[in-house]
Amino acid sequence: MRFTKTMAAMAVLALALVAYAASEKGTISGKVLDAEGKPVAKATVEIRLPKQSAKKESTEIELAGDAGKNEGAPDDGKKKKKRQVPPPVAQTKTDDAGAFSLADIEPGEYVVIAYKPRVGSTRESITLAAGETESVELTLKPKAKKPKEDHEDDQKKDKPKGDDKAK
Repeated sequence: MRFTKTMAAMAVLALALVAYAASEKGTISGKVLDAEGKPVAKATVEIRLPKQSAKKESTEIELAGDAGKNEGAPDDGKKKKKRQVPPPVAQTKTDDAGAFSLADIEPGEYVVIAYKPRVGSTRESITLAAGETESVELTLKPKAKKPKEDHEDDQKKDKPKGDDKAK
């Protein structure tokens, strides 16, 4: 009887250790740099679930540039474009040296996103193991600028020659 109780206690202890190891959280840390390799202070760093595993939890957000644009303005009847994005698991800002650290993150696959207005953005997929620290260096890429269309020149080309004269 005593042997059975000892074996049962050892089995319970083994299961508890396995459960503890499986629930041990990790840390994601790193540095955010600009295109020239200089640290970026106060950049936003987000940890998100990959889109494939977050479909049920995704939320709608307004596309960049739409947020707060016409608050209080009358509705012009146009539908705003929205897209599905995975919810953030964690978020922080970089320090003056461009460094960040996010602790108590469950093990799994994530997308680390870093951005700062007028500097750029980037993303990187990582896998975080239980109890480990995953270190990542993120280099912000400037957003490609669209060439401005010169509507004034187009109007001059389309205008008949006689319309320029004062009456």
